[in-house]
Amino acid sequence: MPGPKRPAVARGGEQTTLRRQYDRLRRSVTLFRDLVGSTDAVSLFSSLLEGIACEFPVHAGFVGRVQPGRGTVEVVAGTYPEGTDAPREVDLDHPALARLLESQHPSLVLTRSDGLFCKESRSLLAVRFRIEGESLDVLVLESVEEGAFTSDDLQFVVDLLQTLEATLFNRYSKTRTDRDIDLLMEVTRNPSELAHDLDEGELSRLLAKILEIALSLTGCRVGAVLLADEESGHLHVEAE
Repeated sequence: MPGPKRPAVARGGEQTTLRRQYDRLRRSVTLFRDLVGSTDAVSLFSSLLEGIACEFPVHAGFVGRVQPGRGTVEVVAGTYPEGTDAPREVDLDHPALARLLESQHPSLVLTRSDGLFCKESRSLLAVRFRIEGESLDVLVLESVEEGAFTSDDLQFVVDLLQTLEATLFNRYSKTRTDRDIDLLMEVTRNPSELAHDLDEGELSRLLAKILEIALSLTGCRVGAVLLADEESGHLHVEAE
């Protein structure tokens, strides 16, 4: 009677591929652990870019936050060729970014594409994602090598970002909700001094939350919060 079949053993190139995949998985777990421990967007994006870029022959790249009102992506973390000035913003009308943001798919790989930071770029990998729910973020990697990024490489980056997104979104959402509740409670306790204690960004978020609650209670679909300028007496829209 023949004995039980032994599992096939990977040899040569297969062993090399499996080892490479294992090493990448191990590094991604370590990177993910570091990212989850980040306390702000700058450190998070910097670690994210550094950790992902080391997996590929990257010559330039950045992680940024889309600013629709300005028509740009604000560069939060970047890596550039030596001698290149570090840009603070990138126009959304760049062909690669426009294609990424208009596509139904959250990622793309392009060959022979014009680079954003490196004129000699021949390959580009781009992924859009959301860490804080409301803001749209973008990761772009460039290489001077043609075909530097494969479909497996793209899937690796997408999987990592989606896992990170799901984990941090819950954390940041809870933080924002707690902050909104604290601000609303503060309004009821000391409304006259509230504006002096909040910076511009916090005041805008508070007014937006108040408007959201007002619309919900009244069943209205459209509304606005107007503030009066103390010097001119003119009204301006603060939330809508």
